[in-house]
Amino acid sequence: YQKSKPKKAHFFNDFNFLTSCLVNFFDHLIPHADQGTAYLDYLHRAYQHPGSFGEHERWLQRIQENAQFKGARFAVVLFPMLNAVDASDFALSRMRSFWQQRDVPCLDLSPVFRPHPASALTVNAQDAHPNPFAHGLAANALWNFLMANGLLDQPEITPQRSSAPLH
Repeated sequence: YQKSKPKKAHFFNDFNFLTSCLVNFFDHLIPHADQGTAYLDYLHRAYQHPGSFGEHERWLQRIQENAQFKGARFAVVLFPMLNAVDASDFALSRMRSFWQQRDVPCLDLSPVFRPHPASALTVNAQDAHPNPFAHGLAANALWNFLMANGLLDQPEITPQRSSAPLH
């Protein structure tokens, strides 16, 4: 008789959990071809459907609990649809409320992106992912958010002296 050794926690266990969460989350969000509805209409229905959204809430809560169990500081950043910032509020308002009820710091980037046209924020007309300009806006807002909420340790900045000659 040999006792089996307890398995050590491993990066891939956490990675698989996160991957599983994301796959399940996005599987419910992405409309399948046979639905024949506009994407925005589909999202409206998904966010209003108690079963669908309830499942997302459970997954998001598990992610939060897992982070807290490991001693991580947890916060959320919400990206609107960059090609329809104002039209994203139906989803973002629900997410803001969800995280607010759990006392989780939440940064909604809508106000950051709202002053800019979609063409200035997206990769191109067919790809609504953030372009470098939008990433820069998000990075600045995120930095300010993290600092304002005490989510970053401020390292002591010590000038590095170099022995290399100046040219």
